[in-house]
Amino acid sequence: MEKIGGIILAGGKSSRMGQDKAMMRIGDKTLIERVYDIINNFTSEIIISSNTDNYDFLKCKIIPDIYKNIGPISGIHASLKNAKYDRNIIISCDTPFVSKYIIAELIKVSDNYDITISRNNEFIEPLIGIYSKNIIDNLEKAISNKNYSITKVIYSSKSNIVEIDKSILEKSRNCFININDNNNYQLAVNSYQLSVNSYPPLQ
Repeated sequence: MEKIGGIILAGGKSSRMGQDKAMMRIGDKTLIERVYDIINNFTSEIIISSNTDNYDFLKCKIIPDIYKNIGPISGIHASLKNAKYDRNIIISCDTPFVSKYIIAELIKVSDNYDITISRNNEFIEPLIGIYSKNIIDNLEKAISNKNYSITKVIYSSKSNIVEIDKSILEKSRNCFININDNNNYQLAVNSYQLSVNSYPPLQ
């Protein structure tokens, strides 16, 4: 079976949070630890895309951006260039409730595609997906043209945009919550506490 790598995107400046959001806690874990624990179910190599050494405690290879201050496209580019495996799970550090069921489903349907991501109703989720090193040239071309939208790279690549089955979503509560500011963070904390009190642990 083909091995797969893992990449956590943690290169943002967290300007709306006023602090490093990857190190903020929900329950007994930081956001980045939650993402790390999910990816660790699938691979022995996890790269952290970051321009700081804040995450040394996770004992991962930390890869800085080659092209600075242009958003997630730069972290994806630098990490894929340094990845050991062709296919890589890519998850942003600010999606702490993404579940192993979602990742397993995306891996299952990623054969023969360069990018596999999910659709959440009418929205795509570009920073929860499976990305191949095959897109490095596309990324470099986009960056060279100052086109920094990863969504445009997705639509110009051989991509599989997946509607996740309801049975998987039912086991993946809050999987698409994205924490961009303090309001998002408080909602996530409240949601987590409600889940702990009302349901079995989040997977």
